[in-house]
Amino acid sequence: MEHEVKQRLRQLGERILKNSSNELYLSMRFLDVPLSELNYELRMSSFYMGTDGSTIYYNPRFVIEKFAYDSVYVNRSYLHMLLHSIFRHMYLREERDEEKWNLACDIAVEYIIDGLDNKATKRLVSSRREELYERLSKELKVFTAEGIYHLLQINWLTEREIVQYSTEFLVCDHQFWNFGISKNKVKDSEDSNQEEKHDPSNKNEQADKEKSSKEQSRENQTGEEKQDRDKQETEKGNKDKGNNQEGNNETREDKTGEENS
Repeated sequence: MEHEVKQRLRQLGERILKNSSNELYLSMRFLDVPLSELNYELRMSSFYMGTDGSTIYYNPRFVIEKFAYDSVYVNRSYLHMLLHSIFRHMYLREERDEEKWNLACDIAVEYIIDGLDNKATKRLVSSRREELYERLSKELKVFTAEGIYHLLQINWLTEREIVQYSTEFLVCDHQFWNFGISKNKVKDSEDSNQEEKHDPSNKNEQADKEKSSKEQSRENQTGEEKQDRDKQETEKGNKDKGNNQEGNNETREDKTGEENS
């Protein structure tokens, strides 16, 4: 019985997410490729939903309740997670302060969504958001997560404001970002090993090195042999020259003796 209920919840949850994906595609066809790359996985450990960059993890009860209340909310949440994936926010956190980086990323993507003029994601922007956007526009020409994070790092917002805006812009569960980071590291390691194993340029480079080494060895050997020959010829030349000199001396002595006689 429990398995059947869970299966039913999974089917409803995925149907809602696919419907949301279709609505976003009809409104923004340029998102065709990234929309088609996200998978779905039921995850009851989360109270709402989140992504690791390749999969949307969702609590089916949350998705069903939000869809029943307002389908636009699900569309915005879907697009919110998609933009995180497109901008690779989960992979760029690195050694940054987690709370401030999460908030900076959420503000950056929500600013984009709030600025869209399409039925699938349109909603009234709260006065709190408008106030923050106005303040940010005086500091940044482009609202990027990196730029917003820098402002948060220099205490541009108070601790109280950070808590308030974290609640205001909270849309998805960032716990799954750690999954994406781990997957990305494993993938990079596998890709690196595959490239080293199958990349023809590496084999050619190795072959060229071996060939060059052999040629250098032959050249060195040839050079040594040439030096030995030159040395032998030089010694022979010096010896012949010495013999000729002795012969000339003897000839001069004989000639001198004849003249004295």
